[in-house]
Amino acid sequence: MVKYLKYIVLVFGSIGIIAGSFFGLQNKQDILHAYNHSDKFDYDYLQKSCHLRQGESIFPCLKYEFEQFLPGVSLTGTSIGLKMIFNLLEEDRRKLTTLTDPDAISFTYSLYHLEINNMAMNNAYQNYFGFSFLYGGFISSLKQYYLKAHRFSQDIITGLEGPSGLVLLKGTKNFDRLQTEFSRIKDDYYRIKKEANTEIDKIWNRLMDEAQKG
Repeated sequence: MVKYLKYIVLVFGSIGIIAGSFFGLQNKQDILHAYNHSDKFDYDYLQKSCHLRQGESIFPCLKYEFEQFLPGVSLTGTSIGLKMIFNLLEEDRRKLTTLTDPDAISFTYSLYHLEINNMAMNNAYQNYFGFSFLYGGFISSLKQYYLKAHRFSQDIITGLEGPSGLVLLKGTKNFDRLQTEFSRIKDDYYRIKKEANTEIDKIWNRLMDEAQKG
């Protein structure tokens, strides 16, 4: 029995290594680009080198670095970068001292998350650096990715528009600024959502037509 267990472990261990190696090859461009850019997705680095800040938050520089990062990656790299950025946003929020109103802080960083997610959604479908014979699988993965991305953004929008949202700041100095930013970012979200869905559906339909023709 032990002999067979060892054999099973060996086989499945080998499969895991092969699968991991294949994933690395398929996503080599994204992984290398994320690794090479990771030193710039660092709070201390951004705090020291950030020249775009107008206040205490490093968000303007974080947004700039993400803009520079995205053209070099596809879906996998976009997801890796998104996770790093969201972690930095949480660290930035914890260290913020200039805003003291908890609601203003919460809504400000909700908008930051929404804007960063917009950038990721605008990029994920536009680049592909993997094997050509896996392109159909990539498009299928995109469909799943965008379902989650839309849900994430829509939850933020619903919250900000609800009775526990921006309306709580009405009459304060932060309301007009945040409401203006929200309108801009929300409009961008619906534009990007439409463009991405249209392009993905077009590619998917083309792949289905090619498959049917053989």
